[in-house]
Amino acid sequence: MKEEEKPHFDRVVGLPEKDRASREEIEKILSQKLKGVGGERIEEFEIDKTERDIEIINFTKDAISDYTRKKYDIPLQNIHVFNLGGVEEFTQKRLENGATSIERGSIVVDRIKSDAAFAKILFHEIIHLNSYTALQLKTGKEPSIGLYRSGIRVQTRNGKKILFKDINEAITELITRRFYQEKIIPSEIFDEEDKKNLLNSRVEEMAKFEALIDGLWEENKDRFKTREDLEDLFFESQFTGSLLKIGRLIEKTFGKGSFRKLGEGNLIEIKK
Repeated sequence: MKEEEKPHFDRVVGLPEKDRASREEIEKILSQKLKGVGGERIEEFEIDKTERDIEIINFTKDAISDYTRKKYDIPLQNIHVFNLGGVEEFTQKRLENGATSIERGSIVVDRIKSDAAFAKILFHEIIHLNSYTALQLKTGKEPSIGLYRSGIRVQTRNGKKILFKDINEAITELITRRFYQEKIIPSEIFDEEDKKNLLNSRVEEMAKFEALIDGLWEENKDRFKTREDLEDLFFESQFTGSLLKIGRLIEKTFGKGSFRKLGEGNLIEIKK
């Protein structure tokens, strides 16, 4: 498969396991179909992208490869720009400013006034599409494709439970804040005053994650040179989909069953 034809997902579960050629063909067809659906204009909300919008989008897309092992070059038509407040209305108040459709490989984003904050929101959503992704084939009267894995986020096969949702968002936001400091702040394409308009999102999730990192850092300084090295372990899981390393670390630090509790959204008591 050519570089530009690589799908935005890493695998699909529920497909025939024995015939690898059939699996690859199905995934190729599925990728092209979802790419087309994800690029369809959202008439009720979408506005035309300006030259400045496209400049910022390209700046953001170009930076992705510095933060992830996987690079899904999201087509321009799969990035849907709305007027301010459009995302909240479109998602029926579930989300604000930006949202990602992992299944379709597309994002929606409000064109807020601040160019720097606009780039930050874009990056956060594009990181979701560049995290480890597994879709699942749902069988039944009307077979459909749904999300199974996104980063470290896990949706059970029956769709009744989602694990590690908050920590998945916190990891994505932490990577995004690094992007803001390392790419936006030094860049000359953003106004200096505008760079001060840092729009922090996922504040509650970030607070929980930072408390978790603090606890892990205090108990494992002998294993990591810096706190950032510890954060990088979570970044690795986000992009590879492997939960083994962070699972072992958390269980070693907080005791048996703590990783499962974290996945279910329960706070871990930060002490031995």
